[in-house]
Amino acid sequence: MRERLVAVDGLRGLAILMVTLYHLWGAAGAPGPPCLRPWLLFGSAGVGLFFALSGFCLYYPLARATLAGRPWPTWSNFAQRRALRILPAYWVALLVFVPIWLARPIIGEAPREWWPDLLATLTFTQPWLATGAPINGVLWSLCVEVQFYLALPLLAWVCRRSPWGFLLGAVLLSNAVQFACWHPNTPGSPHGPWLMFLPARVSDFAFGMVAAHLLAGERPRGVAWAAVFGIGWLAAGPGLRLVLYPNPGAYPWWLDVLSGPCWFCLLLAGVTYAPPVLRGQPLVGLGVISYSLYLYQMLMFWLPGVLYPGLAKNSLPWWVLTASLMLGIGVLGYNAIERPVLAWRERLRQPALARLSAPIASQSAT
Repeated sequence: MRERLVAVDGLRGLAILMVTLYHLWGAAGAPGPPCLRPWLLFGSAGVGLFFALSGFCLYYPLARATLAGRPWPTWSNFAQRRALRILPAYWVALLVFVPIWLARPIIGEAPREWWPDLLATLTFTQPWLATGAPINGVLWSLCVEVQFYLALPLLAWVCRRSPWGFLLGAVLLSNAVQFACWHPNTPGSPHGPWLMFLPARVSDFAFGMVAAHLLAGERPRGVAWAAVFGIGWLAAGPGLRLVLYPNPGAYPWWLDVLSGPCWFCLLLAGVTYAPPVLRGQPLVGLGVISYSLYLYQMLMFWLPGVLYPGLAKNSLPWWVLTASLMLGIGVLGYNAIERPVLAWRERLRQPALARLSAPIASQSAT
């Protein structure tokens, strides 16, 4: 099973590829060929795959511990590991984006009351405190992630008691919030501040957690059908949008809701079969650097124009330059910031593991 979990990095690479292409398409400033627009727009659904992967990765060790009759790790240890994983790289990214954000009056996009927005971004409280233009537009999803971290003790307890009841409740709650926020004639719908709160996306996390519950016992059923559904939805979902809703910005809320079962099926099938495409480059490599790609991809809305002012957007040279910059910044961010912090975290972890193994060694010696 451990080898097959490498496929999770491949799925993370797929998610960041979808989201990055969606944002680069926006940065290009042109809609592109009509036949490709729904697939490019569908890249925004990659956020849901990220949420499902978070639910899977964070609940999987708990599900394994439950099956083995072991106690769960302490929540203080979980909080420490999550903080070391996300905060150092996040703070460094803010050091890059805040000066750009403060300079926005120069380009005609002045933020309102900058200090509440800065405080909100530093504390992951954008839904409550943010008032003006965001420092980094993608960080709303990390705010939802932090809400999930805070709610995980309760969600994990409910999932352990009744996984399928937990999933049903999460789906009903998310559907209700999505439906309430959907406006059929508004481009970009569903939208609204409530979508920055966990209840609107809790079903994505729940699908990942229930997939972890099934895979921890290595007894998922119907995996072949799950693979067919997941791959089929990835292929047909954008086409369904194109046929039913030609306006690329307005689509029914249930098309996004249906992405949850897609991620559930992809997790079941991906970890069970671990196909080569999910275990090799380039998807695994993209998955490894996905956090840095996520943090810095908004640079692509202005950096190519700063480096080459005369370069036409949406041209082939623009795409080559932008993709190269994005990949280079992602690799740099991972190796310069994330990797050293991860190595330091593992060094902190070794003494604790040694203390845990010492009683076992002394017992075996006697």
